[in-house]
Amino acid sequence: MYAVTGSTGQVGGAVVRALLAQGRQVRALLRDPAKAAALQQAGAETFVVDMEDPSHVEQAFTGVEGVFVMTPPLLSAPDPRGEHEMMLATITHALQAAHVPRVVFLSSIGAELDEGTGPILKTHDMEQALFALPLEKAAIRAAYFMENLVPAYGHAKESGHLPVLIEPLDKSLAMVATRDIGELAAELLTAEWTGQRILELEGPRQYSMQDAAAVLSRQAAREIVPVLVPREQRAAMFEQFGASPKAAEDMVEMSDGMSQGLIAFAGGAGIEHQQGATTLEQVFSKL
Repeated sequence: MYAVTGSTGQVGGAVVRALLAQGRQVRALLRDPAKAAALQQAGAETFVVDMEDPSHVEQAFTGVEGVFVMTPPLLSAPDPRGEHEMMLATITHALQAAHVPRVVFLSSIGAELDEGTGPILKTHDMEQALFALPLEKAAIRAAYFMENLVPAYGHAKESGHLPVLIEPLDKSLAMVATRDIGELAAELLTAEWTGQRILELEGPRQYSMQDAAAVLSRQAAREIVPVLVPREQRAAMFEQFGASPKAAEDMVEMSDGMSQGLIAFAGGAGIEHQQGATTLEQVFSKL
């Protein structure tokens, strides 16, 4: 049995599907009981969990061979990093109290940095907390999610403009599909290995925002051009979408870090680098 947090989201859902495809037993952790039916129909056991309750999380983690951990973006929280630290304390307590032998968790490109990365700092904190535990652990430092572009598709198809935050527009970025994250996480949960691992993960090729607009153009059967959102308008844009002022500030800092090349794969001794198979074209072909 393997426990998967965030099982109703894109990444957690991909982990659940990959494990079930291997014939594994899955305990899908979720917060909304209304979403349990689809997971149960797919073959997973479901567990409605309060991630802020240490005893409840411990119960969810009890009796499993491994846990996949990811945490929500907390964009509406007044202090996202502070709230995340409390969630991390609950998770680390539960992993130890339930005697979980292995944890695989979603980290991020740039997680080795302790400043200048905005919301990625939460994955830096996660690595520090989980690497300190006396169990097998693996961090997946994932690239920019290809699916991050999906919400803009409807607007782009209608207007012909793809709003972007990364400059210059022809700057190549490492991207990855959530399907590939799920498959790697399932492999790490079930394969034979010991100790601690850090795995960088990107897709089969890199894309610029110009490349992304070209992919969307082919999908929409109309020309879509990338349009840079002025930096001074970005925080207000994120707040319009429901982000708190602090979260909006963090998102702007992350886009700056990506544009400047600060947020990049670290490489180096002891870090593995892998490429998934899913292209941006395949992600958008499903729309």
